[in-house]
Amino acid sequence: MGIDGFAYAFASIVLITYMSRLSATAHAASQYALLTSLCALHGSLLAGFSGFVIEWTGFAWFFVGTSLIGVPVALLCLLVARRHGPMDAPGSAT
Repeated sequence: MGIDGFAYAFASIVLITYMSRLSATAHAASQYALLTSLCALHGSLLAGFSGFVIEWTGFAWFFVGTSLIGVPVALLCLLVARRHGPMDAPGSAT
């Protein structure tokens, strides 16, 4: 459960950070709120059906399947880090 929470938080932070770098700083608060809501929407919608999936597959296969969902996210994080390099903290001098 802890790893799942960490993976969700990590993926959300990476997505929001990347997309925030693409947006205007004048509207950062509004865009952050919108991006956070959009990031959480898919998980909230899919969570409602998890009971049906567990009933159909069994808990062990459900756990394996949900664990494998994190693999593309980890690969995407590595790809973005490799392509764009490390990101500077806001306000740091370069």
